[in-house]
Amino acid sequence: MSMIWNDSHLTWDPAQYDNINWIPVEGYQIWVPDVWIHNERIGESTSDYMRTKCWVSKQGIVKWLTAAKYSSSCISDNTWWPFSILNCTIQFGSWSHSGDEIQFVASLNTSLTNIKVKNVEWDLVKLYMTRWENRYKYISGSTNKMLSYHFILKHHWSIAHIAYVSPIIVLMVMTLMTLWLEPRSFERMVIANLNFICHLLCMQDVHWEMPKSGFNTPKIMFFYESSLGLATFALILTSVLRHLQELTTEPPVWISAGTTSILRSRVGRILLVSILDPAVTAKIEADVDDNTDLVQSNSEKSPWKYIIVLIGWLAFLSTLLTYIILLSMYFPTYFATTY
Repeated sequence: MSMIWNDSHLTWDPAQYDNINWIPVEGYQIWVPDVWIHNERIGESTSDYMRTKCWVSKQGIVKWLTAAKYSSSCISDNTWWPFSILNCTIQFGSWSHSGDEIQFVASLNTSLTNIKVKNVEWDLVKLYMTRWENRYKYISGSTNKMLSYHFILKHHWSIAHIAYVSPIIVLMVMTLMTLWLEPRSFERMVIANLNFICHLLCMQDVHWEMPKSGFNTPKIMFFYESSLGLATFALILTSVLRHLQELTTEPPVWISAGTTSILRSRVGRILLVSILDPAVTAKIEADVDDNTDLVQSNSEKSPWKYIIVLIGWLAFLSTLLTYIILLSMYFPTYFATTY
């Protein structure tokens, strides 16, 4: 920390003092401005004003330089956590002099080029200074002036991507894979249960790791919440479809009629014709306008077979569309954050 000021009481003529142009002086021997941090975290900042040496020139220019540590609280924007933004501000001002007595002039070399930070968790992306002025609360008609240095930090992308973003892709694939597999397959039920458990574990981990201060709820929590709902839906749907495959009774007329109309539509022929029996496929293409019940008339193996297929396709496509919307709205990226 360095300060430079002019003291008219500390001037001399070098010719009268053996051509001495500057002298070192202890801080307690001369007047030193009581400029100190105003937003300190109590007891964590360290600096000793009085025991520091000052260099005084013949023109009365005093240079003060000391090693110091300043600690303040950082305001966090958690919107795109784990790629969160930290605004760490250090405010300097005098504790006993008003703005009419002391005028602050900031150093001109305050830039990122003079600061080298090697940290595996945070990147220092911006540094700037602002002036703050307010009415002095102890003396009416006076002002209190401060200098604020703002350090803008952002989470390093590699750690955040590996720890919190990659599981999103894995859970999304597991949910879609659950809906893709055959409902009667044992693998589908296993993946559906594991998917549900993994969602709960990931949400618990994110809950404990996310910062408890700052503002805005992380959008990644909304994604996990919605994805947990989809995983629950896939698990319940798997159980329901497995139960339907065991039924031997004919489906209700309104269900079979609706399924038949969908199978004979253009969308049904495009999406479902490849997985239907050849006889049913030929019947669909040969007589599209026929109103006979296609499901009940071709249900020798299982009267609910084609209904289950249709429900599975609709569930898969709707879940895929939902994930696309969720990714566009809530997926955190390093470049989504602004400062």
